[in-house]
Amino acid sequence: MSATLPLKGQPCPACRELGRDTDGDNLTVFPSGKFHCVAFGRDKGHNRRIIHLMPELGSNDRYPSSGPCVAIRPRPAPVKPKTPFAWPELQYGTASDFRQLARLRDVNVDSLKIMSSRGILRFATFDGERAWVAVDPSLKNAQARLLSGDRWRGMDCMSRSPRSDSGAVHGWPIGITAADSFDAIALVEGVPDFISVLHHAGCTGQENRIAPVMMPGAGVRIADDALPLFVGKRCRIFVHDDAGAGAGAFTSWCGQLLSAGAVVDGFSFDGLFQSDVSPVKDVNDLCRIGADSWETHHDVIESCMGFATEAVCPE
Repeated sequence: MSATLPLKGQPCPACRELGRDTDGDNLTVFPSGKFHCVAFGRDKGHNRRIIHLMPELGSNDRYPSSGPCVAIRPRPAPVKPKTPFAWPELQYGTASDFRQLARLRDVNVDSLKIMSSRGILRFATFDGERAWVAVDPSLKNAQARLLSGDRWRGMDCMSRSPRSDSGAVHGWPIGITAADSFDAIALVEGVPDFISVLHHAGCTGQENRIAPVMMPGAGVRIADDALPLFVGKRCRIFVHDDAGAGAGAFTSWCGQLLSAGAVVDGFSFDGLFQSDVSPVKDVNDLCRIGADSWETHHDVIESCMGFATEAVCPE
């Protein structure tokens, strides 16, 4: 009896050439010499290729009209394009959202509204918890934090990012696709610094001349596909003031941007202190500058966003 049964579950050599049949079971061979590929059974060209690769099958490549073959498994369904984010709806934000975020990070409400009008700041509700989201208009990258200031429930982290399998690009600079019409870019590390840029720029009337752009972490390199968007821009890098990761991030990003054709410099917070006398280490800390530091270093502090008025050097 076994000699009359079809030999099911063999690798199809023609499918293997196409990178398919990874399970090795596309081909069924019947005792008569006939055969059937479950993926391309009625494709004459595919059947001829099978015979070329397996000449022992002869020329009986007709689709069998009868026989003891079991049901043929269907072709895999077409792969649907990945959705950019499996997140809740991103919203412009309510007046309460803006006020709560302004209090949480010591920035002014007007600067947050400008960011929202550019499409780089949104709000969303995750499992009943309200969050603010730094997002690139391309939806290639984003980071969310809770408006409560707490860590995410069940997660030992402050910031939440979309998974790479949702189409997100971890090294994509958030805000860069909204910077096309701006000559000056403030490149920062992390969401709190991202929403602090226009707060400081507004203090000297530069809020409409500067584009805040954010990298999700000091150890993340700028995605190669994003580098052409920095060509011809004047970029000031604001990294966290430390000798380890911050210094490494400046060296890495500066090298990438210079090679892309941007004009680059950096800003140091050295010698500046917050009102609680702790040192200023980043752009958001600068929102809480102490009176003594302001009096002593007000020229340096006011020049923080002054690079927007400097002309880009010709090539």
